[in-house]
Amino acid sequence: LIDSRDPELLVAQLQRECDEVTQTNDQLALELMQLQQHRIALKILLERLMPLEAAGCPC
Repeated sequence: LIDSRDPELLVAQLQRECDEVTQTNDQLALELMQLQQHRIALKILLERLMPLEAAGCPC
């Protein structure tokens, strides 16, 4: 733990925590974009594999 009475140490600690959270957020955002791209690719593949249903089969 840091001495919360020292503003410079507190600011430095908070900046490190903020940087870590920002890095994690960026990684998660990238992973989300990749998952969305995979979902779109899988949807396209599924439509190609099931042309009757994709054309409007009343299921």
